[in-house]
Amino acid sequence: MKFYTKSGRQIHYYNEGNREIDLLFNECLKNYSIFTTYEKGKANYNYDNNPTYGQCCVTSMIFQDMFGGTIHKINYLFNETHYFNKLNGYYYDLTSDQFDIYNILVDYKNNEEVEREELNQVQILFDKYNILKNNILKNNEKEVNKWKKSI
Repeated sequence: MKFYTKSGRQIHYYNEGNREIDLLFNECLKNYSIFTTYEKGKANYNYDNNPTYGQCCVTSMIFQDMFGGTIHKINYLFNETHYFNKLNGYYYDLTSDQFDIYNILVDYKNNEEVEREELNQVQILFDKYNILKNNILKNNEKEVNKWKKSI
């Protein structure tokens, strides 16, 4: 599958190519918004050109809901945190494009596994996760159940 922003720029994610994960990525792209982006990033959020900006944590939680695996984090520029997933020995980062657009290299090697409960306890993050999850499920419940069974 090929993915494009509203502005027409082609968009990718790290380790793309799995059909079921592609479908989830496509649904995330349709449902990202300023209401699901990282709170400190709201002022810089531009859905039309950079829809994955600030969506890493909520996306990694949705990915884990769908496919299992673990959530990992790294620190990058100015001690910011970035979240992504590991499944069956491979890393997947559905929001890596937010770095690609600015030519920022992400090193996935020096990462730390994050317990899901730790993320669930941050209320504003949990609220944003629920907004994204509910928006995806609203129109795709049958497909979501198929994705879960096929991985």
